[in-house]
Amino acid sequence: MWHHNKPSSVLRGKTSDGFVTSDSGFEERVGSHIEPQPDGCWLWRSVAGKGRYGTVNTPWGTYEQAHRVVYSILVDDDIAGYHLHHECRNKACVNPAHLTKLTASEHTKLHADERAAS
Repeated sequence: MWHHNKPSSVLRGKTSDGFVTSDSGFEERVGSHIEPQPDGCWLWRSVAGKGRYGTVNTPWGTYEQAHRVVYSILVDDDIAGYHLHHECRNKACVNPAHLTKLTASEHTKLHADERAAS
């Protein structure tokens, strides 16, 4: 489930020499914290940070949101500057099928439209 064909910017760090490195066990560690649910959500079962989003401690010492890490591993590693909208409305969900990549303005408009409709 965690194998992919391309490197992910979220999975890579830089050594002091500037070389890109990867932790081969990182993807397996991330996968071990996911619990699939009958409704299709993949719940993050580890540390939750600000706003109830799951967090991942990367091999190079930064913390990243779990849904962004999983999306980068499995779908698209070009997410810098983008928001990932939870279609399922579950902030603990890391299933990339439940996430939509949006610009900040698209995401803001989507939420404004949802508030106006309710």
